[in-house]
Amino acid sequence: MAIDGGWIAGESQPFQFTITDEDGAPVNLTGAALRYSLARETGGGPLFTKTEADMTLSGSGPHIITFALDPADTASMGGAHYRHELQIIDGSGNCHKPVWGLVTIYPSINDPTP
Repeated sequence: MAIDGGWIAGESQPFQFTITDEDGAPVNLTGAALRYSLARETGGGPLFTKTEADMTLSGSGPHIITFALDPADTASMGGAHYRHELQIIDGSGNCHKPVWGLVTIYPSINDPTP
């Protein structure tokens, strides 16, 4: 599923993804390897990655992935376009990328110290 969006550099950014199969049934993510990565739109490897160690699983199955980007993850990224994706490798070794898209990280227009 393509998810495009944007946020302000240096701010926490929460994410929650509900993973279902083609029939809409929850996908059990127990034991799956999870990886969320962000890279420059123009190419190259990930600038940072979040793994299952950074995520919380919930819901029946469980099938809901929750995590957040920390302010330090994007503090120096304002004013550019990036690609992001969530990769799931299930217990059988099958790779799925249910979430992907383009994001813009905007520079803050305010001084971070009040």
